[in-house]
Amino acid sequence: MRAAAVILAGGLGTRLGGVRKATLKLGGIRLLDRVLPALAEADSILVSTGSLPAGALALPAGTEPVPDLLPISQGPLAGLVAAVDALAKASHPPEALICVAVDTPFLPPDFFARMRDSLGDDVSASLACYADQPYPTNSAWRLAAVADLPARLLGGHAPFSLKSVAKELSATHVNWPTTAAGDPFANVNTLSELMNFEKKLQSSTASRK
Repeated sequence: MRAAAVILAGGLGTRLGGVRKATLKLGGIRLLDRVLPALAEADSILVSTGSLPAGALALPAGTEPVPDLLPISQGPLAGLVAAVDALAKASHPPEALICVAVDTPFLPPDFFARMRDSLGDDVSASLACYADQPYPTNSAWRLAAVADLPARLLGGHAPFSLKSVAKELSATHVNWPTTAAGDPFANVNTLSELMNFEKKLQSSTASRK
């Protein structure tokens, strides 16, 4: 199955004082750049930029910015909708779209392949899970199943969130095993969490030496 990826990087970062998460650095590497290795198998990589000018994120080569369709933020859902809209206009659109939250610096290396392969013939959507906790922002969607989202959003009839879309489509859960490394989908929302992640990264690096 051909699948594209979208990095949800258009959040306002309100709990971080308005700092764009994509530009935050962990171990000297931007969060945006940290998630890219796990998406190497994607046919194309889109970056949801929200209302921010694409140039402000200094996007890596090989990625394509997709702004929100509406000027008022609709949260992560807007990123999925923008990517669906962009891919629908492609000459050879893929069959699936894999979503990734930009603030998940410990994304599993097998994330993309497992999420893509979870979309069987009778599965329209799936959510990554750890310890029974689903993460709608780390998810997989059949494009045909979400093709109507742009029109619904522009018409004022879109679901309220990715969670709502997942419920509509009876999304399945893809569970990652519990390990000593902890939750691979833990995300950065506050400065204290960023500092804790820095300590975790340093500890992991030290243990490999």
